[in-house]
Amino acid sequence: MRIGEKDPDQETMHNILIYDHSSQMGNVKVYLANSGKMTMSSDQRSMILTMDDGNSYEEMIDNNQQRITHPMMLNHFKELTIYFDLSSFRFSRTKEDLFKSDYQMMDMRQLVKSADSLNVKLSKDKDKFSQEIQTGFLNMQPAPVQRGNPFRYGAVQDKMVIVDAAVNSVRNVKELVGQSSSQFDNDHLSILQRRLEWERKLTFPFACLLLFFIGAPLGAIIRKGGLGMPVVVAALFFVLYYIVSIVGMKSAREGVMTVFTGSWLPSFVLVPISIFLTYKAAVDSAIFERDAYLNFFKKLGKGLRLVKG
Repeated sequence: MRIGEKDPDQETMHNILIYDHSSQMGNVKVYLANSGKMTMSSDQRSMILTMDDGNSYEEMIDNNQQRITHPMMLNHFKELTIYFDLSSFRFSRTKEDLFKSDYQMMDMRQLVKSADSLNVKLSKDKDKFSQEIQTGFLNMQPAPVQRGNPFRYGAVQDKMVIVDAAVNSVRNVKELVGQSSSQFDNDHLSILQRRLEWERKLTFPFACLLLFFIGAPLGAIIRKGGLGMPVVVAALFFVLYYIVSIVGMKSAREGVMTVFTGSWLPSFVLVPISIFLTYKAAVDSAIFERDAYLNFFKKLGKGLRLVKG
């Protein structure tokens, strides 16, 4: 639908163009009108468009022969009313069955149970893979061949059969190893995701307390600049927490760190900072005041001059 102009009453429109795709056949039906009015139905389930003084164009396509000749039906109307069903825009609750199996929707008990089930499945799959390799390929015995002149035609044929069998066996092993390795990696990643989600349910509440013990002391220590400067400094600490958190999670997924270390790495970094800032706020320290640092460097300069003298 295209509207050329709309009046201040938010209902009256001019130069209306509508492409009707309800038949799922493309732009085979078009409405043109000089003016119209759009309102809602009393039950709020439909949108009513009343068009005045317009034309409708419809391509009559029933078979392939008519597609070649392009027949068209033209209708002129003084007034035409179209109803638009709004039921598809209504809010509807998504079925819980569609996402309840996602690990992000599980509680801590379900995450532990799901990770254990996947771990058992992964162990069984690895044992099955090992048995298939052992019984199907490593213990394979070549077919008996006739002994005698090694240069006879039959002996050469026997050797070719053995070589072909060995090549096919190696090819099958390679394909099986590739498929199994991909499946094992996916299962291992699923287990790591559930363990990381379990740790995340503990680290997030702790992070809220941690950032509080950073932001509150900053508001007490930074006395100049009003609200802006403490917010900026606190935002920098939040960005630091976010970056370290992403690095820790990625490292845990790739096996560089353990799940515990990767999940709690941001807390390990920010806990000393929060303790330091809380202590400085308790003793009314002026660590963010410029004069304190200027006085420190002045005293340091005087001390160096006395040592040289």
